[in-house]
Amino acid sequence: MTVKVPIPIEALDEATREKLGIKLPPTVGELGSSLVTVGRVLQSLKGLSYEEALKVLWQVESLLVRQVHPGTQESTAEAYVPTIEWSLQVISRVFDMDIALLKQQCRKPEIVEFRQVAMYILVMTSGYTYKEIGQAINRTEATILWGFQKVARQIESGKNVQLKEKVFEIWMKLYGKELVI
Repeated sequence: MTVKVPIPIEALDEATREKLGIKLPPTVGELGSSLVTVGRVLQSLKGLSYEEALKVLWQVESLLVRQVHPGTQESTAEAYVPTIEWSLQVISRVFDMDIALLKQQCRKPEIVEFRQVAMYILVMTSGYTYKEIGQAINRTEATILWGFQKVARQIESGKNVQLKEKVFEIWMKLYGKELVI
């Protein structure tokens, strides 16, 4: 296993930092935003193996450095969309099921619900197309749309409170804020 060693920001010349939108030193707001992000990342690592934790940390490594988009005050923390893999890890931990079950053709109700919630969460992030989500869990775009709509109907109807609570728990773990439906 090779270990990625990030380049310290201080080692970058000013022109490169400016091109990347990195400001030094960070403002208090950016530092606080970074700490919140680090806290969410560390919370999501609980119970993962060393290898899984490293994989997640590599995926969110760019979040540990706050950048401001050129010409705006919008922080990358606001624009962040978690990777599909990280989202699936969080979802699998809440459901206490293996990610591999998402890709199987099993029709057990608990696995179907697990898969459809994953579809719903990934569509709600607005960062991925149905095709990308489908490729991640071996489903067609139409299946992704159907799964999303089914979970959305159940949440909106209020009939499945347990499902709604799981969706909100997953959303809080991914974003640290309430899901607005």
